[in-house]
Amino acid sequence: MADQIARVLGTPPRGTTVEAGDEAIARVNALGDRLEQSSEMADLFTHIRLTTIVAPDAQVPDVISAAFEAVRELGFDDDPDARPFADASVHLAQRDPAITHRVKFPSVWLRFDYDDLLAKGEAPTIARDPAADPGFAAAFDLHSGMLMLEVYFGPLAGCLSPYVWCLLLPRNHGVVVLDLGTALAGTRSEIGELLQTLPTYGSDRVSVRPRLNPRACDGAVSWWTGRLDALFGVLTDPAVFSDRGGNYLATAHLHALLTTEQLFQRVVSIQGAARDTQASRVLLFSVLDTLQRLTGRPIETHCSAEYARRTLDRLEQALPPSTHELLLWGPERAVAALTEVQNGFFLRTLASDEIRIRNDDGSERRMNLDVAAAHYLKVLRDATHGHGSNKDNAKGKTNSLLAQHDGRIPHEIAGLGFLYLLDVLANTENLRRVLSSHASA
Repeated sequence: MADQIARVLGTPPRGTTVEAGDEAIARVNALGDRLEQSSEMADLFTHIRLTTIVAPDAQVPDVISAAFEAVRELGFDDDPDARPFADASVHLAQRDPAITHRVKFPSVWLRFDYDDLLAKGEAPTIARDPAADPGFAAAFDLHSGMLMLEVYFGPLAGCLSPYVWCLLLPRNHGVVVLDLGTALAGTRSEIGELLQTLPTYGSDRVSVRPRLNPRACDGAVSWWTGRLDALFGVLTDPAVFSDRGGNYLATAHLHALLTTEQLFQRVVSIQGAARDTQASRVLLFSVLDTLQRLTGRPIETHCSAEYARRTLDRLEQALPPSTHELLLWGPERAVAALTEVQNGFFLRTLASDEIRIRNDDGSERRMNLDVAAAHYLKVLRDATHGHGSNKDNAKGKTNSLLAQHDGRIPHEIAGLGFLYLLDVLANTENLRRVLSSHASA
């Protein structure tokens, strides 16, 4: 396997190699020593991840090959002959060197636009010293994920949360996906860290561990990689960010890069908040706001169970059938949870699925449960600034929704973020149209 990995990786481009420092290597060695006395899967996976990160480029194929064989040979304590990871596999996703330049294009343009000395022809002194001029660094830390790809593969790795099915091994050329071929519990039932004694709570229901066909894992990585390629093609195309006169707008380009990376990062944060329903819900509201910028659809549309179901149906047609059990496991639960929100309206009429909304002027109107649930979630989103509407013609609706709902929101509803992220990936041409319309407005 090491030879195969070496052939795929090839020779790293000049200037891309980053050598690990002594502190990082010492940390890996210390973890390796602890691993000899540990039977914890998390310790093994952390050691594999850190070893891959700090390994020199020439050693990466051997490191990954050794890690792969170690995972495949793992057995159970009570059944050493069992091989739960016999279907494990390795996938390599590399960054095209051209992306490095294309993603920096708006930063270069903005430096010329905002640096008066550079505009006058005085070249800046750019050095490796962090205290020196950083060069073309506009918002770089907010959209650097495209360089190592880990951020963009994060939602894929977390799509079965609270279960884990793969391990991401980032390198400066891209990311290695160590697919386990099965799903493992990503959390413990007992407290493992002192911070877990704080009063934060996750889902109140037990989810059945998904049983994966190895082809689902292979197919999902392949589909995801292909769709990221299409996404990056849109995000790094300067022509997308031109006004009606054909002039390139670097600010619009930068906004799109920042917004898209924010979407991926916050979906991953939702997936990592399996123990904290409050945190995952606030992150979902942020994701829904971000999606409005990328899709042109308001939060009420994305919070409609009918629309969410139609989106799920579209994805079932767009995704390879073999990937459904992996990629659509979370979205299916999210759509079911969204429908469940409607059951919280306890003053609905028995004759129809509607509730009464009292308007600001004292008049009344009826609202069906799907629309009411979507608007109720919008009320909760607005309440991140504090409860109570200060908008004209919205106070009556807000008060009516709060008065008639029991406030129960299933934890699984946060999976809507991943549902609509899949939809963005599956429809990159729609994203192109939306981003172009922002620039030409």
